[in-house]
Amino acid sequence: EVNPVIFKEEINLTEEEEAEAEAKEKADTTMALDQLVQYVERLVTQQTYIITGSEQ
Repeated sequence: EVNPVIFKEEINLTEEEEAEAEAKEKADTTMALDQLVQYVERLVTQQTYIITGSEQ
């Protein structure tokens, strides 16, 4: 049986650690969104090329 009090203590982060984790999560999310945007831009460019027969 897990003692929830002990478990809570084990995962208790300092404010600094929490801020670092949050910053990393935001950076990762930003990077993922960036990659998604680039992917969509490439798709749109390819579609435009297929439809018009010329690169924009």
